[in-house]
Amino acid sequence: MNKAEKEEISTYETNEICVIGDGTRKTWGHTSCIGICSIIGNITGKVIDVKVSSSYCKGCDQWKSLKYGIVFKEWKKGHEPHCVKNHSGSSNKMEVEGMKRIFR
Repeated sequence: MNKAEKEEISTYETNEICVIGDGTRKTWGHTSCIGICSIIGNITGKVIDVKVSSSYCKGCDQWKSLKYGIVFKEWKKGHEPHCVKNHSGSSNKMEVEGMKRIFR
C-alpha cells in the first residue's frame, strides 16, 4: 500500500491527492461484527489504506461471564495487546468510524 500511495502522489503536482472511500459490512441489514473500509487512489485505482473494524473477539466472549478474579486479570493483561475488538456501538457506524481512523 505504501507503493500505491507513492504512485498516486507522483501523478499529482502537489502533495494533495483525490481518493475514493468505500466501506462494507459482513452482513447488511443485520447486526454485523465485521466491517471494512478502504481508500482507493482516484487516478491509479489502487488501494492506499484499509481498516478492519470488529465488534467481536472470541477470546473476550469466552470470558464474558467470568470478569473477576486473579485468573481473569492475568488473562486480560496478556490478551489486550492481541484483542481484535476495536469497535463498540452500532454496526451502522463501522464505516464512519473506519474512515475517521484512516484519515487520522
